[in-house]
Amino acid sequence: MKDWILANTTVTEEEYDKIMQYNDYPEDANLTKVSEESKKQILLNIVAFTLNKPSIINKMIHQIKKLNGVYYYKGYTFGLFYDCYQDNDLFSMKRYGRCHEMSSLILSKEQKLKMVTAICRTFKNIPFLHSFLIWKDEFNKEYVYDYTENLVMNKEAYFDLLDVEVINVMDYDTLKIFLEAYESNKEQYKYINITELLCFPNQIKEAILKLERTKKQ
Repeated sequence: MKDWILANTTVTEEEYDKIMQYNDYPEDANLTKVSEESKKQILLNIVAFTLNKPSIINKMIHQIKKLNGVYYYKGYTFGLFYDCYQDNDLFSMKRYGRCHEMSSLILSKEQKLKMVTAICRTFKNIPFLHSFLIWKDEFNKEYVYDYTENLVMNKEAYFDLLDVEVINVMDYDTLKIFLEAYESNKEQYKYINITELLCFPNQIKEAILKLERTKKQ
């Protein structure tokens, strides 16, 4: 697995101008100027690109520009999850329906990440439960790593495009407490599913710790 980082990009002023001439919308710092309808179409195009990158051929492909591992489209910058986690399923429909599973699996191996479970809205503005990862760099800038969308994007832009409403944020230690308790007594905890853990981690953690203390008395 490669480092969890959206490629640092050093761009000359001339290179930057060449890229931005294809972008009809403001950069990430001015996202509020983009209409909600336009945002949903931008998101749809980006997701189509991350799903079909090896073979996609359509009118929007020439508008997506790449420089030093970062893609530029309509004022948004993004990277591919695949660049730090090589999994061929990321370029197929197999990646969908696995956000909770893959986010928790990767969090169990990468302590510097956090997992967010949230209500998101996309395309037709229909809400859905979703999990993704967040990584913070040395300058305290946060990036979202979304397995099911094969997408890496700065947190502000991602939250804006998907209208994210956070339910819970889980760190490695919380996940570890649950996994250790589950492994030690699978029968007792078999009715706690991953969705419940992600939505109510603090309550479940407190219940597990209380039960463990009771067992030691």
